[in-house]
Amino acid sequence: GREVNRIDNFNYRLRVLMNRYDLSAENVAMLAQVDTDVVRAWRTAPKSSRYRQMQSKEFSRFETALIDWLESE
Repeated sequence: GREVNRIDNFNYRLRVLMNRYDLSAENVAMLAQVDTDVVRAWRTAPKSSRYRQMQSKEFSRFETALIDWLESE
């Protein structure tokens, strides 16, 4: 199996933030500037053929946009 380090894993961090701020796949797609299918691939189980590892630059873009979005709420 694939070894997943939860601290370094951006998919896991995305899931934590989505749960914490009650974000939908559509919210994340808007903030990360990606298609909702990409968000679903990030959220799927690592063993799935649809799974996609979230990259550092993708997470940074999402996180920066999320902070701006939360501050404007």
